[in-house]
Amino acid sequence: MPELTIASFNVHWGGLRPNGEPFDVVRACRTLDADILVLQEVWWPTDRPGFIEELAADHYAMHALHEHPLARDIERRGPKAGRDGTGDWGVAVFTRYPVLTSQDLELGDVPGDLTKNRTALHLQLNVDGAPLDLVAMHLSANVIYGPSLQLRRVRPQIPTDRPTVIVGDLNLGPRGVALMLGPWREAVTGPTWPVPRQFVQLDHILVSSDIDVVHGEVCDDLGSDHRPIRAHLRFGDAG
Repeated sequence: MPELTIASFNVHWGGLRPNGEPFDVVRACRTLDADILVLQEVWWPTDRPGFIEELAADHYAMHALHEHPLARDIERRGPKAGRDGTGDWGVAVFTRYPVLTSQDLELGDVPGDLTKNRTALHLQLNVDGAPLDLVAMHLSANVIYGPSLQLRRVRPQIPTDRPTVIVGDLNLGPRGVALMLGPWREAVTGPTWPVPRQFVQLDHILVSSDIDVVHGEVCDDLGSDHRPIRAHLRFGDAG
C-alpha cells in the first residue's frame, strides 16, 4: 500500500515571525521532510527571487512545484523584515509525485475579505502507481462565517469516490470544519495558532474514509505565527 507524508505550514507573509522579524523558511521546511508540502501565505517578490526558488533548487530539486497566487501586486507587511515591496501572495504545493491534472476550485468572495476571488488548488497525483487527489486551500481570516461559507461552496467540487486529502489553513476549528465537510476525518488534532491564553486549531489535514492515518502531529514552533502540521498516511490496495 502506498505511504506518504504530507505537511502543511502557514509561513506568515513569506517568512515573518509574529513580531515582524524574518525567519529562515527554507530551513524550517527542510525539517518537515514531507513528500507533499503545502504552504500558505507564500510571498513571491516582484523584483527579486523569493524563498520558493531557493527551496525548489535546494531541497525539492526535480520535484513538482505548483504556485497558486491568491492576490497579486500587493504590499508586503512587516516593516522589521527589511525587504518589503510588492509581490504576489498565496499558496504553493511541492510534491515528489507526478501531477496528472491541476485545476482551480471556486471558493468565492465573502464580505470583508480583502482577497477577492479566492480559489482552492486541486491536484490529482500518481503516488507510486495509485491515484490521490489533493485539495490545498487558505480560507478567509477575520471574517465572520467566511470560512464556513467557502467550505460549503467548495464541498460539492471535491471528489468523494476516491482517496482525497484536503490540506491548509482553514481559519476554522475542528467542529466548524466537521459541520461543513461531514465525513472527512482529521489526520492531525491539536492547537496550531495562538489566541490570548490558549491555542486553537486552524490548520488541517483531512482525509477521506479510504485513507489510513499512520501518524499525525502538530510540529514544533518553526518561526511563524502558525505551527506546522504533518501526517503519515497509507492508502490503496496492498500488493
